[in-house]
Amino acid sequence: SIFGLNAQGKTNLLEALYILSLGRSFRTSRLTDAIRFGASHFFIEAVFSHKEVFHTLSIQVDKKGKKILFDGAPITKLSELVGLFPVILFSIKDIAIIEGSPSERRRFLDLLLAQASDKYTE
Repeated sequence: SIFGLNAQGKTNLLEALYILSLGRSFRTSRLTDAIRFGASHFFIEAVFSHKEVFHTLSIQVDKKGKKILFDGAPITKLSELVGLFPVILFSIKDIAIIEGSPSERRRFLDLLLAQASDKYTE
């Protein structure tokens, strides 16, 4: 679990993990909006293990676009990114999964399944 006082960066940490996982933010539709005021870019990198093998996943975003690397190799399509570093976000906005229409539940399950199996993204 993550806890701390207000304005300590908890949501920023969660957003960074989400961006690494899916190549997009849950707070804004444009990744450039996540660049700190006055900065030219942001860079996020994670080192993690899967089946006892360590991997590195990084993303750099500037005004020109984004560059994503997995173990040093560029990822050019977001579909290649999905499932490498699985993350599922459940926020108050997702209450529609329970109370909303079947299409909301399908959207959530589509994202979950796409991260579980690359065959689902095809």
